[in-house]
Amino acid sequence: MILSFQYRTITLAASDASTGDYSLRIQPVSLLDDGLFQCQVSASDGVPGIRSHAARLTVHVPPDPPVLTPAALNVTAGVPVILVCESSGGRPAPEIQWIDNSRRETIRTGSSVQTELLEDGKRVKVRSRLTFTPRRAHHNSSLTCLTSNQALNSPLTRWYHNSDILANETSRTLTLWRIGRSFHQDSVSCEVSNTVGAAKKTLSLQVRYGPAFRTLPRDVMAETGKKVTLRCDVASHPPPTIAWLRDASNQILGKGRDLVVRVRPKTAGLYVCVAHVQGFPDLRGTVRVLVKGPPTIVSAGEQEGRMGDTVSLECSTVSIPSPIRVTWTYKGREIDLTDPRYEVVVDRQEEGLRNVLVIHDADTHDFGAYNCSVVNEYGVARKQIRLNEENLPFTSLLPNRNTSYPIHLKDPPSIPSPIHRLRCKKEAKQTPLSCHALTSR
Repeated sequence: MILSFQYRTITLAASDASTGDYSLRIQPVSLLDDGLFQCQVSASDGVPGIRSHAARLTVHVPPDPPVLTPAALNVTAGVPVILVCESSGGRPAPEIQWIDNSRRETIRTGSSVQTELLEDGKRVKVRSRLTFTPRRAHHNSSLTCLTSNQALNSPLTRWYHNSDILANETSRTLTLWRIGRSFHQDSVSCEVSNTVGAAKKTLSLQVRYGPAFRTLPRDVMAETGKKVTLRCDVASHPPPTIAWLRDASNQILGKGRDLVVRVRPKTAGLYVCVAHVQGFPDLRGTVRVLVKGPPTIVSAGEQEGRMGDTVSLECSTVSIPSPIRVTWTYKGREIDLTDPRYEVVVDRQEEGLRNVLVIHDADTHDFGAYNCSVVNEYGVARKQIRLNEENLPFTSLLPNRNTSYPIHLKDPPSIPSPIHRLRCKKEAKQTPLSCHALTSR
């Protein structure tokens, strides 16, 4: 059996019966395809041929863009003017509407329409003539000629971000605002449907973004001789190039996310990772390699305070790992922290801690040599810290004819206790007498 499609009396296509599919596909469709089609089965083995009913293919053609004449007008308020809008080449004939943009409404009166068939006998030219009376409110306003045609009816379009439909997005193009790194590798789908069916296309977003830490670099600590891994965990697209440097040095020690370091005193310190992505600022992170060992006390051995004031003794230590215990002793005895005169303030720092012994209302017997003892799991550090009484500031005396001299303090302090001694010095007969006020020890 041979099957053929005929357009008028011309054979268009033929198929083998074994396929079972006798559909006719015309692609692309042109205006020349507008007309009647029939499916015909040829006679064979004494079986007469048959022919289907005629099927009409109607081809719609979008019109050309409308042309408005004149394009601009200088008019007088209250004086009618004539505008012409012409749309050519459409099939079927397009409808023409006039829009008054000053009031955002359709003009429903004052227009007439003429239709003219083009030479091909199928497409038409439509001309709309509008008689319009402008008002003062129309100054610098505009009128719009709007054409519509069945051939312009678009399929229904839907957009999806991942699996979520994007409301009010029905145009052929989609604009995503404020794209960020969170959009990277998200899916965006366009679905188009009409009465025949639907089609859907999905693409994956590839967003370029600069380097950022997934997790912040963390300091590492280990015993001498052990290996540690420094990590610079950075996300970017495209992937970053990562280099490792020592602090204050441009020498590259390694490349990539991880750097392996054997811990020694000379390898301890600050390391810098630099993540580079073309077109974005470099990202820098720091990691410290710390050597585990006994603590070291770095506070000054001589510290001062004023009698009657609240005074502080600082015992700062470098200790990796952090100290287990800090003990203060004075004259061979551990400080009794249950005594309300004493208080300890602890400030934990990156490489140890700062331990401050606070003495309220310091008296004479509080000044002297203290011992600070720091213990961690690798050893003990001890240091003597002497609390000295702070001298009061110098004063100036202006001599007069009397045997007594008034004392004028340059920067009057709050003197906590009576002055027991004055140490004075006079350089020359006419010079002021300079004294140093001392309290009792």
